[in-house]
Amino acid sequence: MKLLPRFFALSLLAAPALHAELDALLEAAQPAITSGASYVNVMSTQGMGWRWTKDAGRRDYGQIFPVKQSFSANELAVQVLYSDPFRAAKRAAFQLDFLRFPSGDLKQTPDVVATFDGTLPPNPGLGTGEAAWLRFRFPEVKFDGGASYGFLLRFKEEGAAEQNIIFRVTPSSTPDGGYGIMDLDGSGQIEKGPSMNFLLGSSSSGTASAAPRTPAILTVDQRATDGYRTLAAAAAAARPGDTIRIAPGSGPYHEPLYIPHSGTAEQPITVDGNGETITGFDPLVFTERNGEWSFDVASFLAARPNVQGFTKVDGKWTSVVPGGFPSVLVHHGRRVFQDAATGQFEEKVRLSDDGSRLILLDPAQRDGWEIAARDRVVVILNASYQTFRNLRATGSLNDGFNLHGTGEGLVFENIEGSQNLDEGFSAHDTIACEITGGVFTQNDNGIGDVGQSRLVARDIRVSDNAGYGLWFLDASATLENAASWDNGVAQFALHGKASAIVRNVSATPPAAATKRRMSYEESAKRSDSRLQEIAATARCEGSVAEAAAPAPARTAAQ
Repeated sequence: MKLLPRFFALSLLAAPALHAELDALLEAAQPAITSGASYVNVMSTQGMGWRWTKDAGRRDYGQIFPVKQSFSANELAVQVLYSDPFRAAKRAAFQLDFLRFPSGDLKQTPDVVATFDGTLPPNPGLGTGEAAWLRFRFPEVKFDGGASYGFLLRFKEEGAAEQNIIFRVTPSSTPDGGYGIMDLDGSGQIEKGPSMNFLLGSSSSGTASAAPRTPAILTVDQRATDGYRTLAAAAAAARPGDTIRIAPGSGPYHEPLYIPHSGTAEQPITVDGNGETITGFDPLVFTERNGEWSFDVASFLAARPNVQGFTKVDGKWTSVVPGGFPSVLVHHGRRVFQDAATGQFEEKVRLSDDGSRLILLDPAQRDGWEIAARDRVVVILNASYQTFRNLRATGSLNDGFNLHGTGEGLVFENIEGSQNLDEGFSAHDTIACEITGGVFTQNDNGIGDVGQSRLVARDIRVSDNAGYGLWFLDASATLENAASWDNGVAQFALHGKASAIVRNVSATPPAAATKRRMSYEESAKRSDSRLQEIAATARCEGSVAEAAAPAPARTAAQ
């Protein structure tokens, strides 16, 4: 869609109100930039290039965003998929323009608010293929409420491979109506593009010190007529020391919880769920056709953008397990699993022969069904010093509690992760976290930590998961007062170079030597079931005791 007829003629029509130099740097972690405009989709894996090379041609890239309340900014950060181009010795010159669209009509010529000149920063030691944030610091720019603004990045001349920067993007508009913009070949013809991950505002490192701030309680109640009616609104407003309080009885919440800002060791950002649920489940409604009650599962699944562990081929999701169902079914709060031997569901429903429809066996049981529809529930990405308590995470097409990137001081108290397609709780990369009181049930795996992540967990119960109960790959864990039972493949597993310290940890031997239920992720190809397995390359201090299955545990989150 053509939006602006001659964008780069702007410099000929009017000089910018501000023209100055900027500083640029590359960082691994998401910067703590606040009090402005932003959009971050943590699950996006797609990229779009900002470039000007002989082989790839030219594409200038930026983003349009509406401003509801006035703010000032002296920093902008944009996420790149790969840090590799910054390894080049040449520091390519570029220009950053801020633009204002006073009429709100994006087809009209905008005003140039500010222009900044800079050069690409060096790579600070990030590895090949590693994502990063490209951060710009510049003299303060004011953005007035009630108008639409944009920024655009362009190289000043043709260059080599270092002038092909791949931004992380999402192929849709942002929730507030913003979107990416691009100019191909410097023609001045601007087209709509995928939305960038960006942060525009200021940070403590880039602004003068302010007076001490009194921590706030941000109450979320989707039933209310004012205040914070969504998790996203409260999460965007939360600052160190604040508490996001979910009103009792106000759930479940059918939106992800993602807090883009870190707290501090002295003032963490806290979420008190008051026992409410954050869920990816949507109602599943059967309809009658030719005397049979069924659900068009093919159309539903084709519309899902991401399903963990599955690959879309010709519009259909496939996995390493033939017939694997790429979602989670729940009836009156209880998950309905697939049988590992037959591939059919264990009870109440069956798949049609071609897998396109879900057929209800007893029409009298057509109420109370839900199906997992979203891949984000509780998400932590490159954040530290956040506390989550009294909270349930269910119905994700990925993990219930999903932790990625670099982070420390992440505390979870009295939580439940259940009925998710992958793990109930999963820490990745270099995350350091702690759980005190947790129930993880009816997932693919209960707890599954990987990479260089570090977990300290006490008072946890892990049961009735299709694959592993407690599973660690290369990660380290300290477990105290934990029980694992009735999980499909292994109650406790250390793979790769994982290390664990276990104290008062028990596991119940499986009732059979074969896996009962189909699992879709790490244990998908396994057919056996056992008490525990510890790889020769792994290390375990202490031992897991055999014990009878304990009584089902419930957290206060329930």
